[in-house]
Amino acid sequence: MKITNIKIEYDVSYHNLGGYDPENEWSCDSYENINTINGFSISDKPGDLKEKLDPYMQPLYDALRDMIPAEKLAMYIENGTIQIAPLAFMRGRTLDNAFVILDEGQNTTHNQMKMFLTRMGKNAKFLLTGDPGQIDLPRRTISGLKEALLILKNVEGVGMIFLDDKDVIRHKLVKKVIEAYRSIENRE
Repeated sequence: MKITNIKIEYDVSYHNLGGYDPENEWSCDSYENINTINGFSISDKPGDLKEKLDPYMQPLYDALRDMIPAEKLAMYIENGTIQIAPLAFMRGRTLDNAFVILDEGQNTTHNQMKMFLTRMGKNAKFLLTGDPGQIDLPRRTISGLKEALLILKNVEGVGMIFLDDKDVIRHKLVKKVIEAYRSIENRE
């Protein structure tokens, strides 16, 4: 599903990044769950950190480019209003006055999800996205997103929105592909 546009549109409209107001300064931090890529540690990849991560952050950049003019987006990234980083880079941070998005949350572990959720500072809002049907974790590793859905469902202040194939905004064939896969997955 094309969740990236939904969450970025919410973020852009929520903070009105088209009209940045330094008096009401918020930052938008987006964290992707990237610790290893195709079985290799990030440190095993050639290049500086930006060169290593940019290909995997592309869906976030694409969604932002759809809604924010290129020069404004570049300015927001350069001045830190928008930060895009791997999940591991949150450790030890407290994010005050921030709107933080965790993308691909289905691929977090218990420890990663707990670390993410406990970074929330004053006046912060956290948004998790993920598809429990597309988990890429090793077998017998519990998804941090699936676990959070269970343990946080009755916590006051936590809201959950579930999307289904009616929410797909990609090519019309994508709905048919999802249905075809669902039919064989339901047989297993």
